Amino acid sequence: MGKLLKLTVATTLFLLCVPLFAMEVGIGLRSYGKTDLGPSIDLAHKLNDSFNVRLAIATTSTTNTKEESGDGLTWNDIMKFFALPLGGDVDVSQVSLLGDYHPWQGNFRLTGGISLMNFEWYKDKTDRTQYYFDNQSFSGTQVASTRKHFLTVENGFAPYLGLGWSTGFDKEKGWSFNGDFGISYIVGSHPSGGFEARCASQASEADCAMVQASAQSEHDRLKDPDQDGGLMGMANFGVSYKF
Repeated sequence: MGKLLKLTVATTLFLLCVPLFAMEVGIGLRSYGKTDLGPSIDLAHKLNDSFNVRLAIATTSTTNTKEESGDGLTWNDIMKFFALPLGGDVDVSQVSLLGDYHPWQGNFRLTGGISLMNFEWYKDKTDRTQYYFDNQSFSGTQVASTRKHFLTVENGFAPYLGLGWSTGFDKEKGWSFNGDFGISYIVGSHPSGGFEARCASQASEADCAMVQASAQSEHDRLKDPDQDGGLMGMANFGVSYKF
């Protein structure tokens, strides 16, 4: 989270250097693909009649683990615009520096920018009578829970392109309704996978050692997925007030 924090602080200080009356503060909801809606906040400054700059911070997650979903899911199963996985949980956090171009100096805008994004796609299993990993079967008296990390991206750079609207762009001050639809391509950080297992409270020392050794073996097998970056679709809408 270090790079995310540094970008947030630096951009916030920059935006706060402009006069308060020129600031626009917005709150909204953002979705990444088929994730649930999560909170977002924008700080914006109008440069001239055609251009606007924004710092956008957002986070969201979804929990839709399904028993019938397979464990052989790949990056390409999730990073196809709005094709999120059938199973698993997704957590996303993002800090973006964006530029808006209003070609007709009105509501419609084209947006481009760069983001730092943390992305985690995983699947938990708990309270099972049987667990299977590292080509071995374990009972519920040996294992309490497992977590399979399909994909983890930490501080990945994500160029962004989108289109949207801002009903208050041409206003001196007041309320505005805003929205964006666009795509990001996550690059600049090697994606990783992994596996964790927690021993059951009644497991013996020997059983727990065997569980952890097998979990480590499974982790090593999954930690370097043969994947690169990928596309992610997103949508954001909310309200803002210009001072």
